Amino acid sequence: MNANLTNITWSPGGTTQAGVTSASLTVTKTKTYTCTAANDCGSVTASTVVRNTPAVNVTGSVAGIPGNGCSGAGSGKRICAIVGMSVTIRCAVSPGDTYTITGPGVSPSNNQRLTLTVADNNYGDFTCTSTNSCGSITDTIRLERADCEFRLTQETVYN
Repeated sequence: MNANLTNITWSPGGTTQAGVTSASLTVTKTKTYTCTAANDCGSVTASTVVRNTPAVNVTGSVAGIPGNGCSGAGSGKRICAIVGMSVTIRCAVSPGDTYTITGPGVSPSNNQRLTLTVADNNYGDFTCTSTNSCGSITDTIRLERADCEFRLTQETVYN
């Protein structure tokens, strides 16, 4: 038998990864990774904890309006609405990260979704902050006053 022939297995988070037999592994999640190398002479195991930096993406939408509700092209992330409209800010983060949404006229929210009825004091930047043991990162979306008022009218059709 060839003592140089090595069998390698990876166990991210304690679960053996089927079919992963290379000496290196690309990781995307914070967890403990264990590598076991074995041949006819025995085996050796080593573990390391990989910590990923936090990730975040903030988006927004206006109820009943396609797109972001803004006319024309604008730089950066933005949504446009008038007072009284319902706006939702969403914060997408990596699993396990903690997050907070802050913005003008609202209390900080630890939910991944913040829905509000727009008031005059809500226009400005809404920020999502994602935090884990490696640090924190933010992403911002701006709530702007819509260029024109959106009005839904009721029409009566007679046959």
